Amino acid sequence: MKYLLFLSLVFLGACSHGPKINRSISEANWDALKEESLMRWDANRLATAPRGQSSCYQGDVKEGLGALKDSFYKRAKDSHYWIEIGNCFFLDKKFSQAEFYYQMVINETKENRFKAIAYNNLGIIALEQDNWSIAQDLFTKSMRLESRFKVPRYNLALLYLDFNLIDQARELVEKEQHLSDVDFMSINARIYLLKNDVASAGKIFNRLPQFSLKRADISVLYAWYLTMVKDYSKAESVLTTREPSSIKELESFKNKISEDVSSKLTGK
Repeated sequence: MKYLLFLSLVFLGACSHGPKINRSISEANWDALKEESLMRWDANRLATAPRGQSSCYQGDVKEGLGALKDSFYKRAKDSHYWIEIGNCFFLDKKFSQAEFYYQMVINETKENRFKAIAYNNLGIIALEQDNWSIAQDLFTKSMRLESRFKVPRYNLALLYLDFNLIDQARELVEKEQHLSDVDFMSINARIYLLKNDVASAGKIFNRLPQFSLKRADISVLYAWYLTMVKDYSKAESVLTTREPSSIKELESFKNKISEDVSSKLTGK
């Protein structure tokens, strides 16, 4: 599963903890976090972002940092500017440099919203380094500083689910299930399935856009749901047409579902 990194108020500068899942969303109306993160923006949407941000998120960190350097004199007093630089280093997996700029924002800015963004992104770095308790503390700080932000709430809920703390995760995201956002919808569906509330999970899967049901992680949740309602043929089709993933835990779960589906269809 993937965590989200704040670009600044304008991403999901989402984290890449582990191998990648294709999270890009071409339809902005299914991206409720579009004002908080660029991580799920596809190439066409990124083309409308400022050059420095766009280049870094499309993999050209040298170009992105160069563009940000060019705007130094205009933006040096803008906390968001330093967060953008930190994000470029993060995307280049230069975590020490990224951490330096996020920490600088925390130390220098008086605005809680920028501190909240920096704490969330430091939490992602902690996850990359397997510092789970530190990440939990950083996401919590981010939420307390700016309760309106959804990205740290999502990240903390995902962290809780990774440790099977289902009720704590549910508390964080249940009120967000009305959002037209594929990640908040899928995490709520996952919680319902873990609580064996199949009907509520089904309502969410019926609302999810078709393009999202092929995503590596969501497709496995969807297939799991389909086995619960005994629609094994459709579950088989979903698993056959899903996008690939190299995340071991996800593929292991997918294989278990596939075995169950095959057993039910063949009677063996």
